[in-house]
Amino acid sequence: RVVLVGFCFGGGVASRAAADLGGATPFAVFYGAPLRANEDAARLGRLEGTRALLVYGGRDAQFPAAAVDDFEAALRGAGAQVECRRFPERGHAFLREVPLVSSGRAPTAEMPENTDAAEAWEALLDFVEGLADAGDA
Repeated sequence: RVVLVGFCFGGGVASRAAADLGGATPFAVFYGAPLRANEDAARLGRLEGTRALLVYGGRDAQFPAAAVDDFEAALRGAGAQVECRRFPERGHAFLREVPLVSSGRAPTAEMPENTDAAEAWEALLDFVEGLADAGDA
């Protein structure tokens, strides 16, 4: 099985591709363009039962909390199984140092955002592991 994961532009692509593939493909969106109830109604209708992980920063000017709230509500309204992780002190694109984060190294004083980045990365790993345990990936 496949799990679609996208960051920023790719996050928006991941949710749209999952819907366009018929909704059976789990996906994770890291601060990507949300699906919207009115504009994306047909896509949302194909996501019933689909597992989704949403990861956003609380200080993301590009995708403010209200947009994320609407995205989460639209997915739930469509019958998707949604886990939404929010990092109140982070802005857009806060997970930038994937090699550092995925290695499990501790945050440094120069990059204090790595604590939240590491937690966000762990959320993705847990999401994928949960899919595998359930036979969904």
